[in-house]
Amino acid sequence: MLDIIDGVLAAVDDGRRVVLAVVARTWSSSPRPVGSAMAVLDDGSALGSVSGGCVEGDVFARAADLVEPELVHYGVSDDDAFAVGLPCGGALDVLLRPLDADLTRRLRELARARDAGRPARLALELPEGGTVEVAAEEPAHLVIAGASAAADALAAQGRLLRMRVTVVDAREAFATPQRLPSADEVVVDWPHRWLGAQAAAGRVGPTTSLVVLTHDAKFDLPLLELALRLDLGYVGAMGSRRTCAARRESLRQLGLGERELARLHAPVGLDLGGRSPAEMALSIAAELVAVRHGRRGEPLCRGAGPIHSGHEASVNG
Repeated sequence: MLDIIDGVLAAVDDGRRVVLAVVARTWSSSPRPVGSAMAVLDDGSALGSVSGGCVEGDVFARAADLVEPELVHYGVSDDDAFAVGLPCGGALDVLLRPLDADLTRRLRELARARDAGRPARLALELPEGGTVEVAAEEPAHLVIAGASAAADALAAQGRLLRMRVTVVDAREAFATPQRLPSADEVVVDWPHRWLGAQAAAGRVGPTTSLVVLTHDAKFDLPLLELALRLDLGYVGAMGSRRTCAARRESLRQLGLGERELARLHAPVGLDLGGRSPAEMALSIAAELVAVRHGRRGEPLCRGAGPIHSGHEASVNG
């Protein structure tokens, strides 16, 4: 939902009619989670999606003449499952609702909360009773230590993952917005000193990920010594296997235990074989996603069981 709000509100401001479609409930291998949204505009265009391309055509057709809110079920048990394109084994309920003044006002409030980084929730009433919620959560924070080409490439990946990205480096000549245009914030400071101040102010925690790209012991060791004692969601550091082994031993000598060291992802990233800054960034971002979802980052073709984590999502009420 959050990715289409700006386009929806712009269409409303232009006097266009908009029908909003929101995933209200999912089962099994449904391709999009609850809260995913699509908007159908009266000029024949659409924003967003409610599936992996499976049911958008049917939603689009229904939206053309929609007057009252409607809850539509799509699933493989339906006679027309293949006609609407859900052969993947999943099922979903989609709420279709014409946009009115009240919903427009609430969407504007949600957009303001998103822009301010404040958590907020929008509850959409379902025709059968209950609600489906769309949330604007405080964005996860990616902190990158080391201002380099790889740092900017990783910042771009972080932005794609809707993370707020800070790059921090003590070298003033390197830590500039011009060299790091993909970052939301560029800080000139010793990384461990900056992180310590952020921790003291309560600004870091489980939604914070730290990736250390400085590859220099005078930066790495004090930063990792501090970071591994904090409750961060992810801590990774670049380096060869020999460098990472030596770094771990230095951290042991600084008093870190095996439980703390086990939280360190080093060498950082998944084994994709790439060497360019963009390939390195993709490798690191892939590991961030895998850790977030409790996965190991193995090829899907070698696994078994559901591709997407989670089970049926219930409607509130």
